[in-house]
Amino acid sequence: MTEKSSKKYEICNTLATGGTAVLYKAIQTSLDRPVVIKKLHSHLISDPNFTRRFQLEAKSAASLDHENIVRIIDFGSSEGNYYIVMEYIDGPSLKDVLSSRRIISEELALLIAREICMGLDHAHQHGIIHRDIKPANIMITREGQVKITDFGLAKLHQSQTQQTVASTLLGTPLYMSPEQAIGESIDGRSDLFSLGTICYEAITGTQPFLGDNYAVVIHNIINGSIPLPSQIRRDISPEAETLVMKALHRDPSKRFRNALEMACAIESLLGQEKILSARERLRRLAIGEDDATAAPRRPSRMRPRRKSRLPLSLAAAGVAAAIAVVALNPHGISNIANALKAIRESHPAPPPSEMAIAGQGEPISGVSMTILDESTPAARAVPDTAAAPLEAAPDTGIILENSTGRLALPDAEAARKEALEKARSVKDLDLASAKPVAPPAPAAAPVEGPRDEAPTIGYLDVTVDPPSDISIDGQFRTFGERLSMIELQTGTHELACRAEGRRDYVEAVQIKRGELSRRRISLEQLTGTLIIETRGGTHVYIDGVFKGNIPLPAPLTLPVGTHRVDLKSAGFQDWSDVIIVPRDETVRLSIDLVSLSASK
Repeated sequence: MTEKSSKKYEICNTLATGGTAVLYKAIQTSLDRPVVIKKLHSHLISDPNFTRRFQLEAKSAASLDHENIVRIIDFGSSEGNYYIVMEYIDGPSLKDVLSSRRIISEELALLIAREICMGLDHAHQHGIIHRDIKPANIMITREGQVKITDFGLAKLHQSQTQQTVASTLLGTPLYMSPEQAIGESIDGRSDLFSLGTICYEAITGTQPFLGDNYAVVIHNIINGSIPLPSQIRRDISPEAETLVMKALHRDPSKRFRNALEMACAIESLLGQEKILSARERLRRLAIGEDDATAAPRRPSRMRPRRKSRLPLSLAAAGVAAAIAVVALNPHGISNIANALKAIRESHPAPPPSEMAIAGQGEPISGVSMTILDESTPAARAVPDTAAAPLEAAPDTGIILENSTGRLALPDAEAARKEALEKARSVKDLDLASAKPVAPPAPAAAPVEGPRDEAPTIGYLDVTVDPPSDISIDGQFRTFGERLSMIELQTGTHELACRAEGRRDYVEAVQIKRGELSRRRISLEQLTGTLIIETRGGTHVYIDGVFKGNIPLPAPLTLPVGTHRVDLKSAGFQDWSDVIIVPRDETVRLSIDLVSLSASK
């Protein structure tokens, strides 16, 4: 740190060193409190891409204010040193907990997942995706509070500017979603997949996609199957297993729609009573007290018997070699990602209920890779029915092979064309995420008039309150409060605006040539009701606002989402908790306040 920054913060010691930054424990001298300082490595400062990402991390994370997210206190740069100051968490990370205990109880794991969901819901509503949810980025305070840290790989929905190279693989491979692994665009459901991986590891003691190296891990995430948690640990409840496997579904549309929905599912499964007891156990765990109700240590993982490990070994070696080539070829990652995407689309993964279970079913065919020297001819894509050897082609590049044939990838453009050709040959292929390819136009009689006439277009301007996901014809355009003056072909287009806690807005908009259509939209707020049953005269506060005394004259109408409830009564301990109010539903709280005299 510089002399200037050291006046504000007194460095105590180094906590950790990562690939882009160093973490220090320090004292904020003005308030005499401990903080964490994250400073960018000096050798990266000359790279404008890294410094932009670092500044983006600070600004995006500083916009978040939630009890389940580590707070950003300060951000600055001095004499070329970029740094972020965060609150100091006096407690272990979830990685520390799992390293020492291997397994935690089902209830404790689900409680931690619920708290993570609450923090993610807040971040996602602000347009921020974490992209690197893993045990090391989950902190537990000595009061038993769960906090998410390190939004260093976050991506703002609002910003359409790419801060990283296209198709670059970000995040920790063991907890990465399939769509992130192959370089597709992602949303908040990617974070939920990573959270499902954490839940799986916490209740079974096994990482579901574990492999010998980076390449095998990516292969397992995209193509591999995992055993159900109950196949590893028999005392796992069917409800918890269903919840975890839903979060781990390879198809994002089959996962929970958002973090709030997953939190509601966990709360419904556990109930308020178990949530309160699990919180006390989490507090004891954070301060090092033995949790007598925790699960036993890691059992041995049952693995399927395989006739031969050779296909997977060859796949791992091939993928590893291909990744090594990336260092010499800046387009390598993009090529590999496009090829893997084509193979995955031609062999869509089954849902969790149809996955091969350990010890059952057939092993999954591997993906082998051959790296070609510049002097070696590459092979064109051929179907698996072709028995003749592959014919030589003039291009050079990377060949990926699976059960359907080989795909030659001499460069990024060739990879894209080959992937599209392969996709078109597969029947019943879901091309919702691909760009539509117009069929050839039928021959038409010559039309008199100027041939260079511009296509007929009109304009659309949208303002929406609150900021929302704005889509046109099913294609996401932006997250925000304004979609300004976009060009559209004349005709009818579907405009959709969606925001958490608000009713969806969908309209068929007619676009006329040369005309501007304006829309000023206010999304209707979704609400639910709350009924509180407790001793008479108790003061009720919702989100810090006094609502009245018990008995309340009528149920409270509250916006859908999370709310803090505080109950205060003379001679009794204050009661406080965060609740979730679902859409058009009634939440009933029956609370027995504890007498102060009884607690002494």
